[in-house]
Amino acid sequence: MLEQLTKKAFALFVFDFKYPILSQYVYDQFQQNRHRYPAATQFGCINFTDLSRSHRCNVLAPKTLDYIADAIGASRTILLSMNKSWHGREGDFWVESPVNFLAALIWFLRKYQGGRYCTLPHAIELAQVPYDKLFTLLNAEPEIQTLIGPFIEAYLNKTMEMLDGQLSSARIPLGRLASPDLYYVLTGDDVGLDINDPVAPKILCLGGDPPRQEALAPILSLYIDRLNKRVNQQGKYKCALVCDEFATVRAYSMTGVIATGRSNNIVPVIAVQDLSQLRTQYSRDEADLFLNIAGNLVCGQVGGETARWVSERFPGVVRYSKTVSVNSNDTSISRSEHTTRAVDAATIANLSSGEFVGVVADDPDTEVTFKTFHSKIIKEKQRPAKSAKIPIVREVDAAMIEANFQRIKREIEELVITETERIGGDGALKKKVVKR
Repeated sequence: MLEQLTKKAFALFVFDFKYPILSQYVYDQFQQNRHRYPAATQFGCINFTDLSRSHRCNVLAPKTLDYIADAIGASRTILLSMNKSWHGREGDFWVESPVNFLAALIWFLRKYQGGRYCTLPHAIELAQVPYDKLFTLLNAEPEIQTLIGPFIEAYLNKTMEMLDGQLSSARIPLGRLASPDLYYVLTGDDVGLDINDPVAPKILCLGGDPPRQEALAPILSLYIDRLNKRVNQQGKYKCALVCDEFATVRAYSMTGVIATGRSNNIVPVIAVQDLSQLRTQYSRDEADLFLNIAGNLVCGQVGGETARWVSERFPGVVRYSKTVSVNSNDTSISRSEHTTRAVDAATIANLSSGEFVGVVADDPDTEVTFKTFHSKIIKEKQRPAKSAKIPIVREVDAAMIEANFQRIKREIEELVITETERIGGDGALKKKVVKR
């Protein structure tokens, strides 16, 4: 798929769970087919393993947050990917409270000085500020007063046990993301997420790291979620979103791309190992939605419930049988018909390596006569020679990473001091100061 998409000059987003395997392959294909792309096409790679070969990208760039609903959506993606027990509990008091708290932090930073400090690392550091100072800052921003009001009321009423429970549900998970290498990648602007920009399309690879899967999942999920919302618009360059090991991230916005992206020239591709794996990251209803709205299905060897589900996607085959009965007087012949599975679960469970079954969709202009298949992919005997390794973006050392980490902490400290003084010294804003 990746080879064909690059030959057709598609802009690409590739989630590479086992970086750099797919990223290197995509880079090779892009180098061989660069002449097919517009001259301004860029190649970008975001990863947390080899920082010298990683572009920096602010996933909460101010220009991508047009409405407070965008901040709430980003907050929900981060926290739900870190708390799997929250799946299916949207609307619950103990779920919505931390979501609103983090959304308030993000929108405050979005509004402060035009979004100067609107990054996820700054939001993480801001979340750790003591209650009185933090609530004073947030209370002075009119657009988030409805989000932060219940927390301030609980603080003033000294219902600390409930307040601590609400905010700790956001503070503790966010604290696990306070890592210098994550802060480094998340606070730059080397590459944007608008991969299908008609003027400058991009091929962007997002690299995972299996040993750090739990730690990176919220960040990777947020990147995919924000990118989905950026690309699913009309009038953009043709693009494809390819997510390998999709069950390792939580990007529910992909359902919207699968449902509506076709009209916007988007090809979404998600790959999972098994149905049960998908349901560990999403609720059962959410996982079923992914499976049911996809028009094309390609399946290799798999067993259990997944094999049964796949077999049901194939139309039944009518088979005829004849029964002959002979006795001392005469001979009778009866004929019957019955419907059986074209591909049963046992067949799917015993597919060989490289062997696939599937169902493809068509449209009125290009009808497909045979929509189902059972075939084996024949690999090329010789692959083209590999191109150069993914290029180094910049040489990065531990001192640079640590300096960036300390800078973010210092900027939040200065923000709290200057804003607290400004609010306290302004007659109109002084009433916004939160004190017990």
